Amino acid sequence: PGQPVRRWKHGDPEPIDLLNYILSGGIIVMHNAMFDRVVWNRVLRKLFPHWPEIKIPQTDCTMARACVLALPPDLDTLGQVLRLDVRKDKEGAALMRKMAKPRKITISQLKKAEKEGRTISEWHDEPENIERLGSYCDDDVRSEVGADKKLPALSASAGSARSNVARTRWRAP
Repeated sequence: PGQPVRRWKHGDPEPIDLLNYILSGGIIVMHNAMFDRVVWNRVLRKLFPHWPEIKIPQTDCTMARACVLALPPDLDTLGQVLRLDVRKDKEGAALMRKMAKPRKITISQLKKAEKEGRTISEWHDEPENIERLGSYCDDDVRSEVGADKKLPALSASAGSARSNVARTRWRAP
């Protein structure tokens, strides 16, 4: 339902329309905007220093909007309360946590692999895991879009740092 989710990975053409949108001051809707903004500004921009910084007034946080209404902050429970069409994917979440940690590789596994002339990746980065993780992220985006549609905007009195910023949103073409 709605517009398709777009994925970007290192090596793909840069998402010029998104970069221009951020550069122009466009509002980015996120769940837990502080985390996403810090990852963008402190991690991605180290790899791509020419990418624009996301400034606090450009953020619209569905987690903050939920908290103002005394609703659960976590996307999974919020999705249940709001009866969102797309909910958190528990198996995908478990895979994401698994992929965020290096493998536990034993000396005997390393020796066996060396003897067989192969290597063992330190990470759980098999193509099927990467694709499954992408699907998990797609569903998260869909869930966030659902929350965005159901939660009212923050008012200036609720502490919105962007009360004077136009509320336009970036959408995939």
